Formats: sequence, structure tokens, C-alpha cells
Amino acid sequence: MTYSKKKQFKELFYKMVLNYKKNKLDVLISEARRNGSKSFYEFCIKKTKSNSFKERDIAITILSQLSRKGKIRPYRKEVYFLFLAMLKKEKKKEVISSLLYGISVNSENLREVDIPFLFSFSEKYKEKYMKIAVIHAISGQNFQSSIEYLIEFTSDKSAKVRDWAISSLELMEEYEDLVLPILLKGVKDTNHGVRSEAILGLIRRKYDNSGMLLFKELEGTYCLSYTLKEALKLALVNYHKLD
Repeated sequence: MTYSKKKQFKELFYKMVLNYKKNKLDVLISEARRNGSKSFYEFCIKKTKSNSFKERDIAITILSQLSRKGKIRPYRKEVYFLFLAMLKKEKKKEVISSLLYGISVNSENLREVDIPFLFSFSEKYKEKYMKIAVIHAISGQNFQSSIEYLIEFTSDKSAKVRDWAISSLELMEEYEDLVLPILLKGVKDTNHGVRSEAILGLIRRKYDNSGMLLFKELEGTYCLSYTLKEALKLALVNYHKLD
């Protein structure tokens, strides 16, 4: 990378620091992620050790999805284990949340031994945004322990937390003996979003009564959510296959 290019990326990074928590930040981060290089990767690694939590947070967010010459996340393994190590020391909640999301993006490297450690952040920090970040972090592989922790989240007092937990569970392809009863429980939830995710999961599994559950939910709905649209499309596909 030329000197001028290096300077350009460093200027972009510091522009992101200035725009921290502003609407422009997502656009700037997307630009940085697309134009990665070995030297920019190393620059961001250095910034993960910064005394400024804003610099650490932005560096983590870039590293999570940094691409290079058309390759998607070429540093995914290094990034995953870096983030895991950082979680053991980081104290700032905003940065911890970013680390958890970064781990979810690079979940090809998720190990079952890491799951209890990742879950512990939902016990240490009770905010719903932290619980949702944990849900993302532990959902990348079909581990039994992941499923068991996700099941715990389905009883959370926050509908958003329950929604994300059911959404993750309905995509799991193993341990049906654990997942199916939770989906059946989910269709009775007081929240429309949670019920919709549970119904989608049952339709994916071609559960006998799933079509009736979907049409019952549709009766009281004036505006179709993305989840219900997906459930309806899948139900129609299943119906035509039966023909």
C-alpha cells in the first residue's frame, strides 16, 4: 500500500472516531471494511489496544468484517481469538457488546468450550442489548450448550430478548428434542414477534399443525412482518410439495 493510501485510511479511521454514535458512522465503517489491506489490518489491531474506548470500538467493528482484495474476512481466525482474549480484560460495556457481535460474525471458529464464557456476560450485565449480543455470539454453531443457553433466554422478561432467542433456535438443525418444545411454547407467547418466529420454526420443520397456527396468527395481523411473510412463503412451498 502506498504512503498516500495509508494516510487516507488513517484519516478515515479518525473521521469515524469524530463521528462516533452519529448517523455517518455506518457508511464510513462500510467503506473501511471494503478497502482493507494488511497494513490497515495491522493499524486496526494496534487500535484495539488504544486507551480511547471509541478507537477500540471502531477498530473492533472494522476488523469484524474486514475484506481484502475481494476476500471476505481473510483474518477471521485471528480476529476471533483476538476478540476472545479482549473480552477477558475489557471493562467498557459498549466495547464488550461490539466484541460479542464480532465473534458472532466470525463464528466459524466458535468452540463449545467458549460458550459458557460468552454466556457469562449476560449474567454480569443485565441490559437487554447485552443479552441480545450474547445470543448472537453463541448461536453460530449447533452446540448443545448453545441451545440450552438460548432456551434460558426464551423465558426473559424482555420480548426482544425472547424474540432473538427463538429466532436463533428456529434455525438450529440439531437437538430437535430440545428445540421443538420451546417452539411450541413460543407460539403461546404474549408477543406477536416471538409467536411469529416460533411459527416459522415449526413450518420449517413441517410440524403437523403449523399451517393452522400460521393462519390463526394472520387473522389478527394488519401488516405482515418479514417473519410472517417468510413463514407464509414456506408454508405455500410445503403445501405444493404435498400436491
